[in-house]
Amino acid sequence: MVSPSIAAKIQALIGSEKKGAFARRAGISPISLSGYLAGKPPSREALIKIGRAGGVSVDWLLGLTVGDQPESYAKPEDLHSRLERPDQKLLEEIEELLRDADDDIKRHLRDEVKLLKRVPGTKKKRLSGED
Repeated sequence: MVSPSIAAKIQALIGSEKKGAFARRAGISPISLSGYLAGKPPSREALIKIGRAGGVSVDWLLGLTVGDQPESYAKPEDLHSRLERPDQKLLEEIEELLRDADDDIKRHLRDEVKLLKRVPGTKKKRLSGED
């Protein structure tokens, strides 16, 4: 049986989001998620997926870090609120498009991001506001 604190932490990550939506975002089945919330121990892979979806480390989920959720693992929506309003709107538009995109488009976008990461100066330009 999983520690009640792990199940409670998973529930805290879900918050007001629908369980099925969180499960899809995490890449696990809703049935598996319900099992974890009911006390079934998650696999290592499931913990990693849940942690990524919730913006926390596996260590935090397992109670290996002391205290509340580490600052460096803030939830994505917390990071979203730190953006300037025009960047928030752009991110919302991209998120909406990605929700509706098929797997081929998502794969293509991942490949494009990998290519952009290889271009020298890309991060520097983006951070300095240059175009």
